[in-house]
Parts: sequence; structure tokens; C-alpha cells
Amino acid sequence: MNDILPHIAGATKLTEIFGYWPSFHDAEVHLLTLERPDEEHFPLPTLKLVFEVWELTNEVNSRGHLVSRKRTRVTLKFTDADKIDLTGFNHQNAIFWLRVEFKSPEGHSDEGFIVTLEPVFGLSGQFECRGIEVVDAMPFVPQSAA
Repeated sequence: MNDILPHIAGATKLTEIFGYWPSFHDAEVHLLTLERPDEEHFPLPTLKLVFEVWELTNEVNSRGHLVSRKRTRVTLKFTDADKIDLTGFNHQNAIFWLRVEFKSPEGHSDEGFIVTLEPVFGLSGQFECRGIEVVDAMPFVPQSAA
């Protein structure tokens, strides 16, 4: 992932919070949108995913669960999305990880990326895109914890 990080616009919005690019392990997808551009030349759509991401610690709370910190709601935008194969969107959408690879075996970003959502429960799939941007990354407090 470190070789791809310089090709993600706005990546520092997320790395400044965590100190690194998170794996998105157990992250939950809260929102998925597809938007078709309103142009005559039939450009490919933009796909946006809004995740809740956190860092697990080794601490255990009174309920026996690992304590999380740095809870963040992050919006990722994928431009010129193609070969979109997503399924299973439901009430939780926990993923094992978010994998981003260069389409080109030589590692050239000008050919775009392959993005894979490895599922735990709910949303899973894969798509290709030309560009990736961290639109925003904001602290997040779940309503159940507020």
C-alpha cells in the first residue's frame, strides 16, 4: 500500500489522524453512492464510500471487548469507476480490509487501480478506477456511545 499512497489525493487527511494508512480491518461502510457524470462523452461514474474506521488497542473494557480509538468517518472517492461488482450491502457492511493495487503489473498509476472490499459481513466486491481521493476524515462518535 505504501507505493500507492502517494497516488491517493488527500491521503494525509487520514494519515495525520492515524500516523499511517489504516488497513480498514473491521471498518464498516455506512454509505455507498454511484454518480453518473452529466456529460455527452459518456465518462465513467464516480463511486463514493463512507467508512467508519478505528484503531484497536490491546486494552479490554468492562464488557470484555477490545478498546478502539481514533474512530474516524472517512469518505473515499473513486473516479472513473469501471467493472463495478459489489454485492451484499446491508445493515452493517463490515470489511476485513480495503485492498488497493495498481492495475499495471509495473505499478503505474496512470493505468488506474483495482479496489477490493474483502467482506466480513455485508458489502463485498471489486472495481477498477482511475483516481482515488480522501474527501474528508472526521472524528466519529457512534450514537450508541454518545
